[in-house]
Amino acid sequence: MAENRHPGEFFQEAVLRGLDTIKSVVEGVTSALRVSDGALQQLDQAMITNPANQAKDEPPESTLIKVLAIMRSAMEEARQTGSVRSDPVVGRAKQILKNVTAAEPSWRTGPTIVNTTTDMARLALRDLRASNSLVKLATGQGEIDDLEGLMAWANEITNRVDNVQKAVATPKVRQAAKLAPGKGAGEASRPTGTETIIVLKRDLAKELYKAELDLARKLRIFGKPCDCLDSKHGLKLEASCEELIPYEPNNQIYNQIMDWYQRNRNKFTYEAIASGKYDEEYAGMAAELKAYRKGLMGTTATTERGDSGT
Repeated sequence: MAENRHPGEFFQEAVLRGLDTIKSVVEGVTSALRVSDGALQQLDQAMITNPANQAKDEPPESTLIKVLAIMRSAMEEARQTGSVRSDPVVGRAKQILKNVTAAEPSWRTGPTIVNTTTDMARLALRDLRASNSLVKLATGQGEIDDLEGLMAWANEITNRVDNVQKAVATPKVRQAAKLAPGKGAGEASRPTGTETIIVLKRDLAKELYKAELDLARKLRIFGKPCDCLDSKHGLKLEASCEELIPYEPNNQIYNQIMDWYQRNRNKFTYEAIASGKYDEEYAGMAAELKAYRKGLMGTTATTERGDSGT
């Protein structure tokens, strides 16, 4: 009986229980450290560059194009597997981390002023190397927000590089125009009406293609409603059409595209998408935009081949 036990026995039991508790805590901490250590080992492995696999003196622009392509492949594999922690996605993230670390190691001084596309590419690679989202994806700890954030960053970088390329190329074009025989300085430095129409039409075709892809996905990203057709692409469609009408006032396709957008824009809001009411209509709308694009460019092949983006 408890009342007949020696007081020392109670003390001994209390000590043993305390030791058991401490043992459990130590085992839990050890397990956590092993998991963290495994993640760090994976990260170290991902950042080890194999010289045999890294092209010598590869331009930063080429490396950036490569990693952006790998990033888009990772997004596609995430869609197919339904997880950003699947082996294919983690493998892609490790591949990206390896490439950017080789191209822009931490000890290398980055550019202080962006004057060329090379400067822009180097800064982009350095930003990517320091990305916490990329590290999480490469160690299998990432979330869908990490991958979506990287894709948004990739699209922004692509636009920045395009702008820098235009800014760098413009002085060269103007200088060549000044040297062209038989033309005055003002005439040589301005694009012709035909050249302007070509560029504006391609811009409009790209926006049509982006909207077409969004509609084909029922205006969802990973099953979540996305109102970018209403808040972004639709505005660009209207702006491009309005800019082209003065150049081709007799071409009715611009008014047709704007009318199409105004008729359907109430179906592109977040609430309308979330309701699922128009899911069956979106595929038909995508086909309509494809027809407009074909009518605009004479074919659907040009924008589908590569420079449209998503």
